[in-house]
Amino acid sequence: MPSGGAREQLAREQRDFMAHVLSEDAKLPADWGQRQIEGMTIYRTGYRARLMDTLAEAYERTARLAGAKDFRQAAINHLIARPPARWSIDDVGEGFAETLADLYPARPELSELAQIERIMQHAATAANARPLTAEGFGGATAGFDDMAWAKLSLRFMPELAVLTAQFAWAPVWAALGEDGAAQAREPERLAQEAALIVWREEEQPVFVAVSALEGEALGLMQDGFMQGGMSFGELCEQLQTRFEGLSEDDAMQAAVGEAGRMLGSWVQLG
Repeated sequence: MPSGGAREQLAREQRDFMAHVLSEDAKLPADWGQRQIEGMTIYRTGYRARLMDTLAEAYERTARLAGAKDFRQAAINHLIARPPARWSIDDVGEGFAETLADLYPARPELSELAQIERIMQHAATAANARPLTAEGFGGATAGFDDMAWAKLSLRFMPELAVLTAQFAWAPVWAALGEDGAAQAREPERLAQEAALIVWREEEQPVFVAVSALEGEALGLMQDGFMQGGMSFGELCEQLQTRFEGLSEDDAMQAAVGEAGRMLGSWVQLG
């Protein structure tokens, strides 16, 4: 096992090596000859090409929607501004949606799609879990009184996420996954902001579009009894404030009906 001094020396050499890989401006060792300099240039070029390939694979649909030229420019900017900071190459796409938003502010669909793809990557590696079926939910709540319903909390599928959506992705998602289909499949902007729920269904990450209100409601209940999320009763009270113009009793009745509809939909979706 190397001594403390040897470990520190190795760490310095590793940091210096990565500095040379990431930047042509990093000062090279004084004893390097032309052969080492040329070798570093070849290695740096190959390293960057691999990172570019990794981004294109991770953001397949975003690359097609952006077009080869614009995606390449975004990838170069991203790798310069946010070089990988961890050992795993899987993290190279961290923050890529923000890079696209900064570089192409007139094309917000690109950053939104990149965000969806990133979240779906996380969902794809989520821990295994068995969703509660409608029959199972009915059996578990068959004896509930009003108090039990009010205290009901939910645990959602691992890595389930809710994100804001300004565009309709369901009609174009499949086409964007096919070679040569991107340019003819621009997403339509929604009349009003919506939400996407992303999770893993068996082995496949999936998403469904819902109203912004439903997305907010799910977020409020997410991991209720583990991370301080709302109970079903608290959600109903929160939704009650959305029914302006109704009496207090009518607003609560409407809120309970809306919350029940959402809950039934989540169970059906798995």
